Amino acid sequence: AFDSDGFYRTGDIVRPGKDGNLQICGRIKALIVNREGKNIYPEEIERAIRRCPLVAEALVVGYRMSGEVGEHVGAIVVPNPEAVKSARPELTDPGEIARLVRREVQALCHDLLTEYKLPRKVEVRFVPLEHTSSMKVKRFLYARALDE
Repeated sequence: AFDSDGFYRTGDIVRPGKDGNLQICGRIKALIVNREGKNIYPEEIERAIRRCPLVAEALVVGYRMSGEVGEHVGAIVVPNPEAVKSARPELTDPGEIARLVRREVQALCHDLLTEYKLPRKVEVRFVPLEHTSSMKVKRFLYARALDE
């Protein structure tokens, strides 16, 4: 559990902050490595997606395309029914709601993130994500959910 320098291995990815303190960037197990070898922290993209008022929950995962090297960025989002109804009361069809939420998430991500961090696939689900007793999303359940 300890490395050769005496540090305890927690599985967290950290970097020095501007104030000299360590800043937690993400978890090693959640890290996405794209085909160019760039490291992508899902938590950063999730924070951007959660800024969309139409989204209740968001989970970013890496997914693989058959025959390709590396991972692509994908997102699973659960709409906020009250916000959708407030924004577009005429929408009742789940397919139309999914298209609206997907379009809003992609537009927001385009404004907030660099190109290589953009989710290439946004899956809209109408069932809440599964959580642990401490209310963290059970990320391992969705690890390969978007693979093709």
